[in-house]
Amino acid sequence: MQRSISTKQTLLPKNQLLYSLSLSLSLLRKILNQRLASLVALKMLSRKASCDSHGQDSSYFLGWQEYERNPYDQVQNPNGIIQMGLAENQLSFDLIESWLASNPDALELKRNRESVFRELALFQDYNGFPAFKNEMVEFMANMRGNKVKFDPSKLVLTAGSTSANETLMFCLADPGEAFLLPIPYYPGFDRDLKWRTGVEIVPIKCTSENGYKITESALQEAYQQAQKFNLKVKGVLVTNPSNPLGTTMTRLELNHLIDFAMEKEIHIISDEIYSGTVFNSPSFISIAEALTERNLEDDEIRNRCHIVYSLSKDLGLPGFRVGMIYSNNQTVVSAATKMSSFGLVSSQTQYTLSQMLKDKKFTANYMKENQRRLKRRKEMLVYGLKGAGIRCLESNAGLFCWVDMRHLLRSNTFEAEKELWKKVVCEFGLNISPGSSCHCSEPGWFRMCFANMSEKTLMVAMQRVKALVDSTIVHQQTGLSKSRGLKSKWVFQLASYEHEPEPTMAVLKMLSKKASSDSHGQDSSYFQGWIEYEKNPYDQDKNPNGIIQMGLAENQLSFDLVESWLESKDKDCLPSYFQCPSMPSCFVWSRNPHALELKRNEESVFRELALFQDYNGFPAFKNALVEFLAEMRGNKVKFDPNKIVLTAGSTPANETLMFCLADPGEAFLIPTPYYPGY
Repeated sequence: MQRSISTKQTLLPKNQLLYSLSLSLSLLRKILNQRLASLVALKMLSRKASCDSHGQDSSYFLGWQEYERNPYDQVQNPNGIIQMGLAENQLSFDLIESWLASNPDALELKRNRESVFRELALFQDYNGFPAFKNEMVEFMANMRGNKVKFDPSKLVLTAGSTSANETLMFCLADPGEAFLLPIPYYPGFDRDLKWRTGVEIVPIKCTSENGYKITESALQEAYQQAQKFNLKVKGVLVTNPSNPLGTTMTRLELNHLIDFAMEKEIHIISDEIYSGTVFNSPSFISIAEALTERNLEDDEIRNRCHIVYSLSKDLGLPGFRVGMIYSNNQTVVSAATKMSSFGLVSSQTQYTLSQMLKDKKFTANYMKENQRRLKRRKEMLVYGLKGAGIRCLESNAGLFCWVDMRHLLRSNTFEAEKELWKKVVCEFGLNISPGSSCHCSEPGWFRMCFANMSEKTLMVAMQRVKALVDSTIVHQQTGLSKSRGLKSKWVFQLASYEHEPEPTMAVLKMLSKKASSDSHGQDSSYFQGWIEYEKNPYDQDKNPNGIIQMGLAENQLSFDLVESWLESKDKDCLPSYFQCPSMPSCFVWSRNPHALELKRNEESVFRELALFQDYNGFPAFKNALVEFLAEMRGNKVKFDPNKIVLTAGSTPANETLMFCLADPGEAFLIPTPYYPGY
């Protein structure tokens, strides 16, 4: 009886119970509707936009996110996370700043004190500025001891090496085809090579037993593995010097690679963006030099070897976004040049750097001194790690060391490596890249960068490493045992998902459908008219009978207003939406009277702009843009800077939206007549 009374006391009145049930159903309905709306929204997008195949969930990128939430600062945040996962070269900025101060014309966009602003502001040829390309090929040759020469007509400029590598994937392989890469490799390749192209990566297994050297047997095993998965192998991509190992390829390795590519009739991509960072013997050998030594310059393999280069590492200018492809294959050069319209190098950047590279005395001194500084900084890192009982792979190049921390794992597994990595990042405040993010086949290796911080910061980092080791050893001595034997699984799943003499069918068969077909639209009369104009351009004095260009939609009517502002020191002569404190290339639209000199309140911001550029863009620039967009529309609508994505012009903006909104074979409706470039 007592129990019955107790039960009745807990019951809710009937109407209250129904009300609670109604609330629960309402909440459930709301949640379901939200999820349904999300699913419908995803269904409206392409597979690329709606799936998580970008690779952003890699521990390589997750470490960056942790750092960005709590960045180390010697004064303001001494307990923050030190960034050792970013391969930036900040050791020689003072040399470039000194040159820029002595050569003001380069940044002020002048030639012999006469402005070239109008020349640079106009539409940019896909081929790039001849003066810049001429200086680039000389710089590349000098870097290789002038043992090989490069032809500027075979150079394609891109907005960084990321764009260069992706463009080569588009040119050489179709979705579902594969490239072989030696492991460990740069974690960003999972994004750069696979995400938009649909190309697969098959690993060439290299191990610490022989210093991660590429062997004949490893190449053959990787090829056979690809065949097991019915993947057509189109080529091999190597980084030389290696990222993340910091080592240069030997002549024997390069010969193995060339022989293998000749046997299988496939391509070689040699990513040589760290070629100028070699600070110790053995010296750097380019794939171009290896071909020359074997008298293969005129052989078919020469047309299947392609070089990627950039100025991000050697000159420490990742924020300037300068990359390039060098290829002897004219079909590849032609296709890559067309694709480069989706990520061009700004004319301002090309002009400034062409002036710098033209100064051969400066570039020679810079490279020598930069390599000396890199060597010294690497030795500091190795010495600090050795003091903590940690060894590194012997290296001679790059901005990082490949660090052996296997003895600190609780077991010889990738789970244990992940645990150690989390401990390093979250408890000891060091963002380092675990070997698993580089697809290393052995747990316990980590990449540590040393050139993106001051000596004082590096010393703090080494103190933290020592504390980590001491802490870990104490835990191990309390009885944690080591187990052996987990092997990783290495074939990567399919990602989400295109005049010289006529190329032969055999040559076209080696390329992707995009590169070998004529689907670019270049045969349109719109482009053909341009070609005719370029052969015979009108000039009032020099060629009065030439063709007048009326097919180019450029606005040259108000250059004088912009030029006047650039020369003016009156910051009130522009509307408020242009008065923002910092910008990238568009830094010129700031209230600083020295906009082109890259200064803020008389202080140089060159280092800030030269460093790695956040995908999101500079907040100040985006804030200024949304105000400008609103004012253009009579302030009838407002724009949120968080919803703006910056691109290298409207061409890549439109292409990016196509990638996001539609899959291959799906359609968009466009009213005719429309812009021929679409």
